Amino acid sequence: MQQLSLLIIIFLIILCPLVIFSFNDKLRTTEKIFFLILIGFLISLIFEKSILQLLMYKLGIKEINELFIFIYMPISLWWIVRSHMRINKLSVRINKLVSETAKIVRKDRESD
Repeated sequence: MQQLSLLIIIFLIILCPLVIFSFNDKLRTTEKIFFLILIGFLISLIFEKSILQLLMYKLGIKEINELFIFIYMPISLWWIVRSHMRINKLSVRINKLVSETAKIVRKDRESD
């Protein structure tokens, strides 16, 4: 139960910027900062085994493979939600382009 609540907290921390910001340069900057912090944290885990062991103990994890799953799941969820947001934004842009193109074609036909 403790692992599930910790996993939910991690998901909320990671997905919070997606809820707060729209998909723009501000979100991309937030993503870059977040992933730099995450990479720094993971590198510190590699070099400092005591932090890794303490983290595994607090999470109730017996094997290091389970820790990687705990790290992978929120990152994977972040990527899925971010990709969905990007697809929606591109869809809106495509619809605008099609609409503008249709208006131009209609004007050309009317002028002939």
